[in-house]
Amino acid sequence: MSHRVFVIAAILSTVLLGLTTILFIGCLCDAFDIDPRVHHLSITDDFHVAVWRGSIAFFNKADEPYGGSVICLSDSTHPPRMDKAGFGFTLGIYYRYFRFWDSGEVIWTVMVSLAYPAVIFGILPTTWLWRRWRRPRRPPTDSTVEGNHAC
Repeated sequence: MSHRVFVIAAILSTVLLGLTTILFIGCLCDAFDIDPRVHHLSITDDFHVAVWRGSIAFFNKADEPYGGSVICLSDSTHPPRMDKAGFGFTLGIYYRYFRFWDSGEVIWTVMVSLAYPAVIFGILPTTWLWRRWRRPRRPPTDSTVEGNHAC
């Protein structure tokens, strides 16, 4: 029974790997015109998920997920009145957080490269192939050898 569950999980994982690969290549080649402000899944009012720029994006503002554009201009006489944190794409992960002092508004975005789910979805099919390749070959039984036909 556990072998059957493993095979079914490996097949499902292979399908998800294929879909992730198609989505990854389509996003990077601009084959899919995906605008996260329009094409996103809203989990709650302030938590949304979309596929964007070859990544899975999680963000809190559906109308303006932050992706690296200018968010505030300032000079020495008018310093920015906000807290900010984050980093650009590092090892396929992107994070930005802004909190404006005067309004209390918060904007955050986390993006994870689609390469991560592709690797995760590839583990079971690779394990299945490895086990299949390493399986010992069974010698033929007497009933399968030519010349030994039972009447």
